[in-house]
Amino acid sequence: MVRSLKTSDLRVAQARRHGVLAEFEEEFKRRRGVQDPSTPLTDLKATARSIFAQRRSGELSDEDADQLVEVMLDEVVGRMGRAGAERQERQIGAYVGLAQGQEVSLYSEVLPTYLAAKAGTVKHRTLETQQVTLAKFAAWCGGDPDLAAITRKQVGQWMSATFTTSGRSPKTQTGWLSDLSSFMDWCESRGVIERNPCAGLSRSIKGKGKGKTPRRDFTDAELLAVLQHLKDGKRYAFWSVWALLLYSGMRLGELLATRLEHVPEEGDRIFIPGGKTSAARRTVPVHPITQPLVKHLRKRSTDEYLFPGLPSYGEDLQRGRYCSSRLATQLNEVFPDIDRKAAGISTHSLRHTFISSAINRAEAQPHIVRQIVGHAEDHVTLQVYSHGPSFDIAQRVVASVSYGPEVDGYVRERIAEMIPPQPEG
Repeated sequence: MVRSLKTSDLRVAQARRHGVLAEFEEEFKRRRGVQDPSTPLTDLKATARSIFAQRRSGELSDEDADQLVEVMLDEVVGRMGRAGAERQERQIGAYVGLAQGQEVSLYSEVLPTYLAAKAGTVKHRTLETQQVTLAKFAAWCGGDPDLAAITRKQVGQWMSATFTTSGRSPKTQTGWLSDLSSFMDWCESRGVIERNPCAGLSRSIKGKGKGKTPRRDFTDAELLAVLQHLKDGKRYAFWSVWALLLYSGMRLGELLATRLEHVPEEGDRIFIPGGKTSAARRTVPVHPITQPLVKHLRKRSTDEYLFPGLPSYGEDLQRGRYCSSRLATQLNEVFPDIDRKAAGISTHSLRHTFISSAINRAEAQPHIVRQIVGHAEDHVTLQVYSHGPSFDIAQRVVASVSYGPEVDGYVRERIAEMIPPQPEG
């Protein structure tokens, strides 16, 4: 300011400052008129940052900085109009607080750190979905809110304004709130905010958890009907996929992402390096009935995967999308008179069926079954067995899984038919 006013005399400076401030205003107008693709709020943020830096370094006194803030606000109101400025009151207030030297945690500056921290722990698609939700909330707050200033009431207002007009299901609404709450949880753990403003708000979502038909197990008769209907084609091995899911409890995406390097030649286990949760990383024993099939698939694979030739989609290179839709089509062919969604049966129901068989028929302990299928769980049993059951124990549990002599016998016979006889000698 001394350099701008060209004097260190306070009385002279006070006489000259209005002219200098007017020059600032003219410069703002000139830049706006020439080529200024930025928005008023973008300029406001940059100016606030500059004032904050000069205040901090001592180049600007508090009084001079406050006067520049007034000029800055007049410029913004002039560009946005008073009505527009009032609509962005919270956002403008955050930038003014920044210029005044207050502790401000701007969304745009915290988000990249959060995304970098989460990048290696969740799927890219999950993180991408969360970014969309966070961007919607930030836009509703003005574009770049001060996270520390966000209140529970404000989040509730966003829910009322957004959820009631979206027409989306309670499940989707809960997902949106969960995306925001996860981000705020992380901010709280890093000291960015004092308390997660989303805590407890999920209870206000009407219809949450209601009206959804839970998945059920397949009956033995239904399993046999599907196994008799499915076939392995030249390109896609639908029957083999179904059989391995049934006797392993794996997720479809996990099975189709299995690489040959994760399956030993003996075909007695499949290593899953990671997935939906931290518990997804595990070694799954292969059932004795399907072990010959795994060895056969491994031997005949034409690329690096146990199931070769599947197209991959998205940043996560998901390989299950096509197979999932084709299996759904074939299930509709097997059960033409059943509303599968209402009945709660799908390909994912095979996991439920496997778990039920392991617990009810094989009488396995639930905590062992949970770790075999990769379920995340915080119960004491999993804390006690934090390193998981030994492979031998898990292998015995998987080997004990049965769907009755008719289903088990049919699967054995079908696999034997698929594998060509070995030459003698």
